[in-house]
Amino acid sequence: MPEAPTAAQHSFCDAAKRLDFHVVRTMLDDNPELLNAQPGGRWSALHQFAAAGNVEAVSHLLKLGADPSAKTTDGRQPVDVAHPLCASLLGGDLTADQQHWFLDLARNLQFDEVRKLVRADPRYAQVQVAGRWTALHQAASAGDRETVALLVEKGANVKAKTKDGRTPLDVSHLRVRREPSFEALLGGGRKRQNSIDVVLERRSSRSSSGTEGTKEGKTPFELAQLLMRRASSTMAREDLVVRERSRSNGEAC
Repeated sequence: MPEAPTAAQHSFCDAAKRLDFHVVRTMLDDNPELLNAQPGGRWSALHQFAAAGNVEAVSHLLKLGADPSAKTTDGRQPVDVAHPLCASLLGGDLTADQQHWFLDLARNLQFDEVRKLVRADPRYAQVQVAGRWTALHQAASAGDRETVALLVEKGANVKAKTKDGRTPLDVSHLRVRREPSFEALLGGGRKRQNSIDVVLERRSSRSSSGTEGTKEGKTPFELAQLLMRRASSTMAREDLVVRERSRSNGEAC
């Protein structure tokens, strides 16, 4: 492929330096030979977007054939200057810093960024360092169905345990924990029978035997309502304890 004019190369590198991905993409559509332009040893577009942590731009440039081994005048390749969000896209292993960065995103409930990164590099779905909560633990705890589904699809370990032995299902949010589809997604195949199920079974049994009330004068339906209120209160306290314990113990998350 012929080399683009030097002025055009500098213009392209200037756009990349400004991190103007729209302009960079448009220029590449018109002049594909600009892709690896480095006039005077300047940083390539791949260097610039990798350093900025722009996953979308780095992924696009690599698909077009950008050279991940290109070096600047001081001998640095894109991976050497890359933000943790992009370093793994350039062929390196996930470093401890990158893994902690990713888990911090999940801990801070930045699930849009978590999903973007996992789609770009599925290895992040399996990250767990120093016994911290995985992204799946965090998404389950927040009740984020979309993120949980994506992480499981990309290979997240549904049986991963924290230092205190809890799985993602164990810490999942109360509003979704008992949903059969959510429980199945997290590998909790066991069948649960809660207090309300028991009451309804008793109601059915007593109806068939002609017994409609309890010793306290409550019908099964009234008793079911009472147990439901008690169960909701208990579950709310349980969820609060789980969340407070997790947040107060920084190394567990």
